[in-house]
Amino acid sequence: MDSEARADASERIAIEFLTRLLEDRAQGRERPLSVYLARYRGHEETIEREFARLGAATDLDPATSSGHREDDRHSVGPYRLIREIGRGGQGQVWLAEDTRLGREIALKLLPRPIGDGGSSSLRFQREAEVASRLDDPGICPVYDVGVHDGTAYIAMRHVQGKTLATIIGEARQAGPPATSTEVDLAFRLGIMESAARSLHVAHEAGVLHRDVKPGNIMVEGDRAVILDFGLARDEAAITLTGSHEVFGTPAYMAPEQIRPQGPAPDQRTDVYALGVTLFECVTLRRPHDALTREALYRQILFDEPPRLRRVNPRLPRDLEAVAETAMQKDPDRRYQTALDLADDLQRVSKLEPTRARRVPAPARLVRWAHRHPARAALGLALVLIASILGYLGANLDRIQAQQEVERQRRLELLLERGFIERTLDPRGEASRAAFEEALRLAPDSAEALAGLARAMASNPGVDSALDLLDANKALATRHIGLQRLRCLWLERADRENEAEVLRPKLREPETALDFYISALALNRTKPNRERAARCQQWFKQAVLTAPKPRLLYHYAAAKTALESGDFADAHMLAAAAFRRWPDKWPAWFLRGRVLSEAPRSPADVEEAVRCYEQVLRMSPGNRAAIHSLGSVFTILRRFDEALACFDEALAGDSADVFAHASRAQTLASLDRLDEAVVAIRAALKIEDNPRFLQVLGRLYAKRKEFEQSLVVLRRALKRGIDNWNAHHDLGNALANLQRYEEAVSPLQRAVALDPGAARSWSLLGAVLEILGHHQNALDALDRAKALGLQGDVDHNRGMALTNLGRLEEAEAAYAEALEVQPQSAADRLAHGRILLWLGRFAEADASLQIAAADPSSPYAANARKELARQRRYVDLERRLDDIVAGRAQLAPKARLEAAWVAAVTGRLRDAARLGQEALEGDPALVRARSWQYQWEAARVAGRLAWSKDPLPPDERARLRSQCREWMAGMIHTMRRLVDSRRLEDRWVADQLQRFLRDEALAPFQLPPVLLALSETERKAWKTLREEIDDLLADVGVEPQ
Repeated sequence: MDSEARADASERIAIEFLTRLLEDRAQGRERPLSVYLARYRGHEETIEREFARLGAATDLDPATSSGHREDDRHSVGPYRLIREIGRGGQGQVWLAEDTRLGREIALKLLPRPIGDGGSSSLRFQREAEVASRLDDPGICPVYDVGVHDGTAYIAMRHVQGKTLATIIGEARQAGPPATSTEVDLAFRLGIMESAARSLHVAHEAGVLHRDVKPGNIMVEGDRAVILDFGLARDEAAITLTGSHEVFGTPAYMAPEQIRPQGPAPDQRTDVYALGVTLFECVTLRRPHDALTREALYRQILFDEPPRLRRVNPRLPRDLEAVAETAMQKDPDRRYQTALDLADDLQRVSKLEPTRARRVPAPARLVRWAHRHPARAALGLALVLIASILGYLGANLDRIQAQQEVERQRRLELLLERGFIERTLDPRGEASRAAFEEALRLAPDSAEALAGLARAMASNPGVDSALDLLDANKALATRHIGLQRLRCLWLERADRENEAEVLRPKLREPETALDFYISALALNRTKPNRERAARCQQWFKQAVLTAPKPRLLYHYAAAKTALESGDFADAHMLAAAAFRRWPDKWPAWFLRGRVLSEAPRSPADVEEAVRCYEQVLRMSPGNRAAIHSLGSVFTILRRFDEALACFDEALAGDSADVFAHASRAQTLASLDRLDEAVVAIRAALKIEDNPRFLQVLGRLYAKRKEFEQSLVVLRRALKRGIDNWNAHHDLGNALANLQRYEEAVSPLQRAVALDPGAARSWSLLGAVLEILGHHQNALDALDRAKALGLQGDVDHNRGMALTNLGRLEEAEAAYAEALEVQPQSAADRLAHGRILLWLGRFAEADASLQIAAADPSSPYAANARKELARQRRYVDLERRLDDIVAGRAQLAPKARLEAAWVAAVTGRLRDAARLGQEALEGDPALVRARSWQYQWEAARVAGRLAWSKDPLPPDERARLRSQCREWMAGMIHTMRRLVDSRRLEDRWVADQLQRFLRDEALAPFQLPPVLLALSETERKAWKTLREEIDDLLADVGVEPQ
């Protein structure tokens, strides 16, 4: 057992011991310390410490503490008092700081010593003991219990928020509108449901609260936290009060708490108090109220509470039935558990049928007669019947109108549920049930018929959908939208002859209803740009032409705009829906989706979280909201919260394919790749979806299993996947398998599908660079950079620019790469080399030093070689004047190297002279030295020969000859290196093509320059070109 577990065990033993000791003292049967030590063997140290503490507290002179003011003290035990935050019958509650742990807690204080045997102190101790063993987030946990200076205290969690009583009081001040919106009602029902579930946990542990009321329910965020177990009774323990001793707050007490005889209070007593609290929470008034306690008790015992909808007619009928059931005077007629009440509150929130049913008027009359037999005998039945008949006769039209309004309201809710939930749950089980109920409620509803037919087209198939339209032929032929659906399904059923007859009759829609259903039909066909635009326009027309605003039209139009990439329209429509229907969860869901999928700023994504959390408050257990919240958490890299969402979805439905797939992608983000593969395979077992194959292919690639990735991705593409991601993943797998030529096509398809796919442009550029298509590579890499990519894309741009001979630009590209990844040894090495070639030796030294610093780096050895070369160049540059003046003697090889240094530092004439001297000193150098020096010597001579400098003709001729000699030597050296496989063919081809573009070889680029030479010299240049073309052919390039 670790230290934390031992501490928990010690604390439990201490509380259990103190409870037993105080009960023994209260009943006059306290045992000697040795008896308690024997009972708690193994915990002797804890028992002795707590016994001593309690003894010290009870031995204090009461006079020393009775006059001590709580607001004068600075601390109680280890707790520093901050401010008083509550006061009740048992004492005060302070905000305090636990100085040992540095956390804020709530500290409840009882002025009388806890060991004085008084009932209030024993109840105080009972609160600590009871709350400490109830493990539920909706019950305020106890951290510590003790005595300080004669004052008992309980340390508990400081619950942030307001009491429900405060919220109700604020709503009363705001007036009736505070309870008029569905969003406010959904929030309050959620709080009451949460309180009922937590109270059920206490009941299951054998604990009754006995003082449930708004003042003892804290609202923290979107859930309730129950406080104050000071009157709680442990049914398994010896009670502190008799069976019928009255405890509680009168307005919330059940009849059995008031009657001197009758059944003892049980968990149904707390259910009654929850019912009263529910009534007050949604109406802002108590069901029973009187000036005196006696009058209040009479009301509770004999009078029925007012009907909920008479106080607030906007409240649902099912909620009225729930409140009536919870407040039944007979405990047997109430909900038998707090959990039953919680479940019915959830059903009210989700517009599902409740178990509770309204008490019919005759039953209420009978119960009233039982309680008032004398008054009931005076012809009540005749009067009541006459009143009812008179009321019906006078108000029949109004009643029928109200019934029609209610029918239309119910129909709209069912249609919203059906169409919106179908977009969220492709299996469509809940939506199909909604459409079936809607069609029973309104057999003339074209939308209900369209919705049910679409559900049937998905399962069992289009034949069933067509049969349903045929069975409702009169309705189906009146609406062009339904005819469009029929034509679509005839085509899919291979009934082309019937479809051909119907097509000419499909005129353009004119009404909002036909615009909507026609767009639904269009949305089911194979998408293309024109059809998507038309579908979006029709949904928007439905919004604009509807006689009254309808949420399901706004929802469909915004969703289609979002999927079409028209983000401005999507934001506009979602905002309009949210402003008009803030009390409906689909409006919150739509807003969250648009904000998360088309964010205008990082704050939009955070706001999407709030939207989805609000959906879950209004529609608890909403799987689409749980999925979406998990996806947004993944975007925000809050991966643990994302996984919790997907696990919650799977706990509700283990066949939730979306949750399996999303969980796989979140696990992949955490590099838990093996678990991710298991999750996506679970999704594939449920639904053989090509999108899941794509995810699996990507996971294999992340595990470096590129062959498997290739097989799976090709299967996904063959099954119809055609998004840029899939083509990118295929190109990536091929590139990693070094099948570069094959990788080009899928990457080109990726950027064609999404020109903004920066990663695909970057990978395409890298592949083209490897293949030697440097300009095309640079074009692709520039697109990637323009789209915001940095780092690797800059490195690859540097390579392409180097191979194109644009060294200054290459240096700038590597410098940009290093700004993003300053520790990259590859970038440091490449940058250092470019700086050397540019003659910027000091800067090269700094970059190469960093590249060589890590001996474990694969680039360190090359960096050290470049550093040695850099130091030679620095030394040659320092002595260059002496070398040129002949004051420093150098071997021909070193003189050739000095010529290179002179060339890269801009001293071209000195370079040409030193090159000529090196060649005269050792003619074999032209074929024996490094090809880089040979090229630089040829380049220097050629550039000088074709420059505009005033040179004598014989000097120009000598420089042209020198250029040809060095070029011929370089070709010889390169051929030798190619034959020995020390240079790759493709790389040699790249270099030769770059050389041919250099201005030093002007005769190969400008025919007039070649024609201006003597015939002998023209032959020499043509011979050199033939040698270059032969080498190009040898390395696989067709000479141009």
